[in-house]
Amino acid sequence: PTFIGSWANTAGVKVVTGDFNGNGLTDIALVRQNAGWASIPVAFAQGDGTWQITNGSAPTFIGSWANTPGVRVVTGDFNGNGLTDIALVRQNAGWASIPVAFAQGDGTWQITNGSAPTFIGSWANTAGVKVVTGDFNGNGLTDIALVRQNAGWASIPVA
Repeated sequence: PTFIGSWANTAGVKVVTGDFNGNGLTDIALVRQNAGWASIPVAFAQGDGTWQITNGSAPTFIGSWANTPGVRVVTGDFNGNGLTDIALVRQNAGWASIPVAFAQGDGTWQITNGSAPTFIGSWANTAGVKVVTGDFNGNGLTDIALVRQNAGWASIPVA
């Protein structure tokens, strides 16, 4: 009841999916992009119509970074451990890094904030840019790419 009855219908919540615990089933995570939370609730699919609910602490990731104006939430396996992670890409000026919450498989998160000054500080906040994810170089890790839908670019930056 808390996951759907309370958390999921909170203002500013973005719903993302992925296999956050590595059991091969798609789980549901909630990322609040308004102030007031310091955690990432996850509903782990049990495969029988039931869910295991967790609410792992991520105070800086959620409490500060996720609710910054212009932030896009993307998911993928960014470290190659077989679990879906959550990354934040800011499309307004002011950042030079990509915060990532690496799933630990049990509802907890390891938070990093890797430097990407040109990718985030310049390219990501260019008008008409869309953020997409995928394994664009075949190394088994999810990458983040920027696709500009306005004139002016002749390439697709990937981080």
